[in-house]
Amino acid sequence: RDAFISKKVCGYILVCDAKSDELIGDDSWELGQTLSQTFQIPCLAVAVHHDDVFAYHLYDRGTLVDEYVTRENGFQVACGMMPIESLGERRGGNSRLLCETFQRGEAQAVVEEILSAPPQTDRYLWETKRHADLCGALGMPPFGICGFHTLYFNGDFPDGMTEDDFRYTGTDTPPWKLEKRIRN
Repeated sequence: RDAFISKKVCGYILVCDAKSDELIGDDSWELGQTLSQTFQIPCLAVAVHHDDVFAYHLYDRGTLVDEYVTRENGFQVACGMMPIESLGERRGGNSRLLCETFQRGEAQAVVEEILSAPPQTDRYLWETKRHADLCGALGMPPFGICGFHTLYFNGDFPDGMTEDDFRYTGTDTPPWKLEKRIRN
């Protein structure tokens, strides 16, 4: 599977894969469930679509224990698969469970505010902001915000990190690796 896997930072490992970036049905959640089941760990799989919709699935040892989406049917509407009239309200999001899972009990009130804030308002006009706030509240590193697979593939790594901080599992050679080969 075409993915970048980070070194452990702040106790977390980021897996950013191309298939999830494409948001193709259940495939966008499959990797999170597989990693959680294989390694018997909790895994938070996150998706942001066009900065309009934010969603997550929380797995524990392969079992879906919580899910959240800012707008029911938001991905389908954004992709043109459903009419705008089918756009619904927020669904899911268990702040207590999220905070317990990631040992951040003191952040529960903040996480609840983040999850319950309505979309497309001054606070969360862009859903990447909600994702960033959630990462901050849960103590997750900021470089995991919003599918960086394409950026990493093109050699644009977070400040203070290099390609040596990530393992690439894809079959296509990233352009920055090709450039290194040509120079050497």
